[in-house]
Amino acid sequence: LCVGWLVVLLVLVEMSASDSVKHNWYQTDDQVVLSIALKKLTQDDVTVEFQEKSINVTANMPDGNVVSFSRQLYADIIPEKCTYRVPSMKVELKLMKKTRCKWESLEEKVESDASKSKIQRSPDDWEKLSRDVEKEEKEEPGPQGEQAMQKLLQQVFKDADEDTRRAMMKSYMESNGTVLSTNWKEVGEKKVEMQKPEGVEFKEYNK
Repeated sequence: LCVGWLVVLLVLVEMSASDSVKHNWYQTDDQVVLSIALKKLTQDDVTVEFQEKSINVTANMPDGNVVSFSRQLYADIIPEKCTYRVPSMKVELKLMKKTRCKWESLEEKVESDASKSKIQRSPDDWEKLSRDVEKEEKEEPGPQGEQAMQKLLQQVFKDADEDTRRAMMKSYMESNGTVLSTNWKEVGEKKVEMQKPEGVEFKEYNK
C-alpha cells in the first residue's frame, strides 16, 4: 500500500475510534437515560455540557488520557433540567425531553444534499473513487490528486452511517487496500478478497 492510502486508513480509524466509546440508552415519555462506559472516575473527573440539541462529555481518565463523547441529539432537551452522575462503572446522563415524544434514535438523523450525493456514490473500488476525485477537482479548485482523494474519503466517512463506516473499514483492511465498499450487507457476510488491478502482480514480502 502506498503511504497516502495508509494515511487515509489511519484517519478513518481515528474518526471511528472517536465514536467507539461504549454506551447505551433507554427512554420514557419524559426523559432519556444515557449510560457511557467510562470506569473508575469521580464527579470531579467529568464535565458535561448540556445544550438544547446536543451534549458534550469530557472525562479525565486515570491513565491521563482525555475522552470526549459528543452527540447531536434526535430532539430538543431542556438543559437546565438535565442531570448526570458518576458511579464507579459509568457516567449516567438524564436528559429531560422538551416534547413528550418517542425518539427513534439517540442521535439526530440529518443528511445534507452534499452528503446524500457522496453516499449515493457507493464506491466499490478505487477506480470509481478516483473518477469521483477527478470530477471534484475539475468542479472545485483545491487539493489535488492524493490530497483530494483523502479529503473525499474523510468526508464520505464522516457523513456515513455506522453500517457504511463498518463496510469501508472491513473491506479496505481485508482486501489489503484494493477494495473500498460502502455496502455492509454485501461485505459483512464474508471476507473481502484482494482484487488486483489489471496488469499488476502481487508478491508476498521478502519472496
